[in-house]
Amino acid sequence: MRFNEVDSMRIFRHVHYMKYMEDGREDFGWDWRLSYLGNWAQGYMVPGVKLLLTLKEPLRYGDKALVEIRFTDSDAAKWISSF
Repeated sequence: MRFNEVDSMRIFRHVHYMKYMEDGREDFGWDWRLSYLGNWAQGYMVPGVKLLLTLKEPLRYGDKALVEIRFTDSDAAKWISSF
């Protein structure tokens, strides 16, 4: 978490969660050879179709967060994120 991602109360701004989910998705893709450019070069687009975010308590500057990626088989090329 970077300092510019928190507000004046040092609480992580909700708009930044998506960026961290996307970082996790990209790392997962690299691990399984599913890079964005590789997919695109093969003619595949993988849109984000759903984002679920449940804030149980705010993250604050200095906290650590874990982004966990899980693969679920699907006939459609899509991704669903939850945090």
